[in-house]
Amino acid sequence: MKKTLLLLSMQLIIASSFAQITYIQHGNQAPFNQPIGANLNDRFLHNGVQMAHYGIGWYTDYTWSGIGPSMWVSAYGGMKFFTAEIPRLTINVSGNIGIGTISPEYKLDVVGAIRAHEILVNTQKWADFVFTPQYKLRALSEVEMFINENGHLPEIPTVTEVEQNGINVGDIQGKLLQKIEELTLYIIEQDKHSKKLEAKIDELERSMKNAEHDK
Repeated sequence: MKKTLLLLSMQLIIASSFAQITYIQHGNQAPFNQPIGANLNDRFLHNGVQMAHYGIGWYTDYTWSGIGPSMWVSAYGGMKFFTAEIPRLTINVSGNIGIGTISPEYKLDVVGAIRAHEILVNTQKWADFVFTPQYKLRALSEVEMFINENGHLPEIPTVTEVEQNGINVGDIQGKLLQKIEELTLYIIEQDKHSKKLEAKIDELERSMKNAEHDK
């Protein structure tokens, strides 16, 4: 009985070891720095490491990850990620990422609403040039004439342009700031003008009081 149990145990150990070896050999489990996938002989070189064009692998790549092996995934013609038989996320051959679209035209192309707690936009188009001595501020009468003729503020896109082309967030923020800074300058001018009028009124009142006193 003991011999039988011993033989059975040995058979189970051998079978388990054989199954594990077979599992590895069939590509279901691979060591680090070796890809698994299709047509593994078709490879490319990245950071001195050979990666399969059509594969996935865990590579020791300390050029950007100092923690441990990172996962590499490659599909030469692009990638599609499905749920419920529908492609939800796409990466095309140019590296553009599409969410809700399989034809992304930008680095990130989303068809649908996006929710974020914070968005950072880097732009070179800011509007502090309004406060430089060289900037020529339009007269308000000129602004009024432009609005009457065009139906929008100068430098601000029209409704038709926005509907057709959308808006660049960085650009429109810069243009809106430009209008705020221009408005600030108008207010400063109006404040100076008001103070001059107040001074003249005060001077006129003093003159009237002095004239009445001399009577």
